[in-house]
Amino acid sequence: METRVKLGYCRWGYRKCCPWHFARQQDNDTIRRQSSLDTNQKEKTMSTQYTCRFLENNEEPPRKETISAVFLVAFKDGKVLSTQNERGWDIPGGHLEGDEDPFVALQREVLEEAGTVVESAKPYAVLSSSTSPKVMLFFSSNSITLVEFIPSEDVLARDMLNPEELLSRYYGDKDLLQSLIERGQK
Repeated sequence: METRVKLGYCRWGYRKCCPWHFARQQDNDTIRRQSSLDTNQKEKTMSTQYTCRFLENNEEPPRKETISAVFLVAFKDGKVLSTQNERGWDIPGGHLEGDEDPFVALQREVLEEAGTVVESAKPYAVLSSSTSPKVMLFFSSNSITLVEFIPSEDVLARDMLNPEELLSRYYGDKDLLQSLIERGQK
């Protein structure tokens, strides 16, 4: 199953590195996310087409050299691990550093952002762009341990939210996140 999303610049200001957090600079330096699942609609803004593809049962994830960022859809007692930043609520994750292994990067980012230890996780979705060879890899896990959470400038809060609650608070493409949650639970 593929979901197509049109987006602009990421939260760090990079054009091609991070499709999950893409936002586009608008009038008066305010950030407004641009997204559309209607691939027939003509875009009048500079945007890029992204595709979310779910991995088949035994399919290998992309090579680590092609992965720019990793994210975790983690479940515990029917709730989803969620973090709050300046834009709203999201799932934890971030960029790989150097030659870092994707799972090691996932563990590091989730511990840094959410004060959560990931014991195991399975890669299950890839977000790719037609303009970049880099992709984002999404992992799913039911094996997490919440440890001390320390709010920071980048992450204001952590919570375990029901999927519906996370979707209502989420600032991004709700259809894409809902697909990721539904497939991650399987």
